Amino acid sequence: MGRHVPLPEEPDAKAAEKRRRFKVYRREWQKRKRQRLKAEKFQRAVERSQLRLAARRANLDLCIDLDVSSRELRRALEIAKAWEEI
Repeated sequence: MGRHVPLPEEPDAKAAEKRRRFKVYRREWQKRKRQRLKAEKFQRAVERSQLRLAARRANLDLCIDLDVSSRELRRALEIAKAWEEI
């Protein structure tokens, strides 16, 4: 936003300035929100690809379909690790 500028004295101009400032604030907030959601989506995609790669290395693709949720993939990898230790 920048440096503080006092609101005008007359009511119509004051209301118009408040609306303008709110629009600027909302636009910046939406931009930050979109960037945050995009980064989260990218992070989930990276995590998912790492899980699928780990499942392939553990040869789980021979036992189950790898198009399952991330939670199910993690669970299958935990079970596979437990079987390796036995």
